[in-house]
Amino acid sequence: MTLADMERKALMAAIKSQGSIVGAARHLGIGRATAFRMMKRYGLREMVPAAAPPAEPPVAPKPAPAAAPVVDPLFGSWKP
Repeated sequence: MTLADMERKALMAAIKSQGSIVGAARHLGIGRATAFRMMKRYGLREMVPAAAPPAEPPVAPKPAPAAAPVVDPLFGSWKP
């Protein structure tokens, strides 16, 4: 087994386990550009996982209900 074969297998395994090229590069301790260059060199472009559909935008949280008014003990009036 040549060094090229070992690199190719390591990259393929990392992509499968990490789910992305960037994650695979991090896992292998190489740069993202190096991972893409290796993929091109070894013809692994078909291995690239399909991009996930965009997530729905987050829903804004509902405002908290207003606190109950407090009665002033001296004058009995309501304070907001």
